[in-house]
Amino acid sequence: MIRSAAKTLDADVTEALFALGKLSSDQAGKLCPSIFNFNTLLRDAMTNGDEVNVAILLERAPRVFMCAMPAPSLSVINFGSKPWHDYVYQKQKDTYRYQSESPMELKPCDGNEFLHSERFFVESLGLMRLGSTLFYEHVRDIVSYVTITEGHGCWGLSSIDMFGDIFITKLQDQRNPHVHYFDHVTHEAAHYYLHALMQFDPLIENPPTEEYSSPVREDKRPMLGVYHAAFVLSNVCQNLQAILDSGVELHDKKSFQQCFDVSLAKFNQALSTVEASAKHTLLGKSVTESMRDVSRGLS
Repeated sequence: MIRSAAKTLDADVTEALFALGKLSSDQAGKLCPSIFNFNTLLRDAMTNGDEVNVAILLERAPRVFMCAMPAPSLSVINFGSKPWHDYVYQKQKDTYRYQSESPMELKPCDGNEFLHSERFFVESLGLMRLGSTLFYEHVRDIVSYVTITEGHGCWGLSSIDMFGDIFITKLQDQRNPHVHYFDHVTHEAAHYYLHALMQFDPLIENPPTEEYSSPVREDKRPMLGVYHAAFVLSNVCQNLQAILDSGVELHDKKSFQQCFDVSLAKFNQALSTVEASAKHTLLGKSVTESMRDVSRGLS
């Protein structure tokens, strides 16, 4: 989600029209994307089946476990409680790395650990709502389930195969738990925003064989990975700045500030790489221009 209301038409209508083929990619590329409520789009498409070819739309949408979405409201659940959890885990575990040479290992939390994690997440979401209603609504629009896991090799995970469900590993170190969940839910929701846009536009046309340094990974990444990193970090920085500037009383404001400072440095690094080397589509270029505006506005 990007602060760009002055540059857009009504964002939900604009993106829905583009997704339904009523705006050309050239027209959409001139508009700066904002909140893209993918679940609402799917609901509307299925409700108004006479006006849109639902089969074609669903063919372009995430095709695995579509029955999982939309949920009536955001729910916090334990890993393993939904049938798609193991599917995604098995698919991702040998390829997903988060600054680690070992594959990720995930398992359900025990009862008390899950309840503690759920409480911290709900409190973090409450802080988000106080800091920025816009970001809070963005997360509620895109995320149907927050799945708490135990394990290693992965702090957060989102996958187009389970659109709307995100995995967040329970806190295992001394980090502020509110910062932990605040950071990762913002991060993964931003990934889903780009995944939704990419069902209709590639955004970046660099071949995957081109690899670049990424501020969030030790290994080099294709440009699309760096582009995702820049976008999610722009969201994290905006959301953290909103809570820091809101006047909301924070138990450990220093931890929020430290997370902002680290995220801002990584965001600027990723954005510099994208600006220097990305081969954009028109829509992809508008997203990058918005990230540039975000970078200028952050302090």
